[in-house]
Amino acid sequence: MIIEDKVLDIDGTEYRIQPFPAFKGLVILKKLTKIVGPSITTLLGSADESGVDLANVEKAIELLVENFEDDGVENLIKELIKSVTKNGQPLQFDIEFMADYGKLLKLVTEVVKVNYGSVFQLGGFLQD
Repeated sequence: MIIEDKVLDIDGTEYRIQPFPAFKGLVILKKLTKIVGPSITTLLGSADESGVDLANVEKAIELLVENFEDDGVENLIKELIKSVTKNGQPLQFDIEFMADYGKLLKLVTEVVKVNYGSVFQLGGFLQD
């Protein structure tokens, strides 16, 4: 089964997200879980049928911020975005997201959903 590209509109601009080939997806997933894994574990480790324990949200955010200090985060974001085109052309990363980090975060979130939605949904972390 081939998974279709996802077309996404952000502020009137059309982006196309191409899913990663399996091996590349595994390599990136390893890096991604190293950064967000401890936060997810903290949030979901305390969850019960009523949901996430809000007392652990602060700790989860702390862990996420600590892991964002890793020098590899910027490279990981660039690697995630490589699968995205704008009007059929590769993105000019530095120009496309200059002073618009909100758009970058929206796009990164969508790339993660396209490629790893099934993984994160296992724990109830990522919802459509």
